[in-house]
Amino acid sequence: DQRAVYDEQGIVDEESDTLDQDRNWEEHWRRLFPKITLQDILDFEKQYKGSDEEVEDLKRLYLQLEGDMDLIMESALCCTYEDEPRVKEILQKAIDAEEVPAYKAFTHESAKKKNNRKRK
Repeated sequence: DQRAVYDEQGIVDEESDTLDQDRNWEEHWRRLFPKITLQDILDFEKQYKGSDEEVEDLKRLYLQLEGDMDLIMESALCCTYEDEPRVKEILQKAIDAEEVPAYKAFTHESAKKKNNRKRK
């Protein structure tokens, strides 16, 4: 209510009852920002993986990190080592389509580095 009055008149009535100090602030916070459940996270992951948004995010990370798969896999949303083949395929398609440059760190990654990442 006070925000609407401020937006309209540019003043705040400090004596108004709307600034009730006995307000349940946790309840107010939860109304604004509901709790995130494990199911919410799993639903997001299901929607995100394979989406255009994920592809764009991976290309952006690839460019920022200059093809370093260690850093890409650490930074990418919802990724585990099991997702690496899928991520590499997405990035290779982007390279083949000349949407991103072919960084040597990506194209000539050693098997030892891949195995270290998997072990981690």
